[in-house]
Amino acid sequence: MTEPEIPQKRPYPMQVEAGKEYHVCMCG
Repeated sequence: MTEPEIPQKRPYPMQVEAGKEYHVCMCG
């Protein structure tokens, strides 16, 4: 079996707005 490829080893930056609620999925 080949080694998995990790596209990015750090969090992805994203724009957020004050007063809004955000949900994040950490699924693999």
